[in-house]
This record gives sequence, structure tokens and C-alpha cells, in this order.
Amino acid sequence: MGADSWVHIVPYQEDATAALAALVRKEMQEVVNVWPADGPCPTTSQEFWRSCEELDFWLDGILGLGAESVEKDDHDARFKVRLITDHEVLSFFGTAHPGRADFDRAEKAASTAAHLNGSYGSPGPCPPGCPHAFDPPERDSGRATVLYDDERRPLHIAFWGSTTC
Repeated sequence: MGADSWVHIVPYQEDATAALAALVRKEMQEVVNVWPADGPCPTTSQEFWRSCEELDFWLDGILGLGAESVEKDDHDARFKVRLITDHEVLSFFGTAHPGRADFDRAEKAASTAAHLNGSYGSPGPCPPGCPHAFDPPERDSGRATVLYDDERRPLHIAFWGSTTC
């Protein structure tokens, strides 16, 4: 069984859980727009999840995760999204205030099994089981971080992770 990796960049909100909820609502609406004609169209998130289960409608990405809040913890857990720690922000991006370009660079490095753990923010290999790997080692989990503009003002929240498929 493989894993479906996903990334979403959304406008910044002070409450990361509210940003996640808005993202999930948007993604749910996209699914509802192509909802099977033989199934009733859900109007609440509880109806949505129940209907998907009843219709055996496979969800991937952030919807497949089913997370409803952003945890402020220091470890990944199945079916959870967590805000990465300050130490991880520095490890992944080489700065305490990463921008979109920093995120894109770290994501690209992660896809080649490397992240910004070298000197001066250079990509370096991530050894097996490295606790600082950009991608969550736990399948069906996600991570989040704030992305900043050039003046170090919060601009976006990045959500990323993988869902078993």
C-alpha cells in the first residue's frame, strides 16, 4: 500500500485550526461538486464523512486524513496535523521565518530524500529514521508551519503530509 503526499498553502490565520477547518471545507466542497448522483449530497462535515464511508467513496489528501485540529505537539501521530517545532523550522528551512521559496526548496529537497540539515542551509541527506525529516514518518499524518513575507509578517500556513492509499 502506498502513500499519497499532499501540500496545501492557505492564507494565514492566527488560529491554525481555523485555517485547517477552512481548507477542509473547501476540499469537501470540491468533492461534493463531483458527488455520485445516487448518493444524497451532505450538508455537514459529519454527514460528509458518514456518506463517504457508506458509499465506499475513497478520500485522499487532507480529506483522507480526517484531522479536525492542529496539534501543538512535538511528535507525529496518525490522523493528526501538528505544528512543527521551532527547532524543526530551523532544520527544514534554515531560518526562523521561512517564506514560500524556503518552503518550496525544502519540499523539493524532501522529495529527493534530503532536507536542509547541512551547514548554511544546504541540502543534506536525511538518515533513515531521522526525527527531523521534512515529511512525516508516520503515514496518515500531517504537519503545518507559518510562512512569512519579506518583512517577517505571517502570510500563509503550509499544511503537508501523506495519506495511505
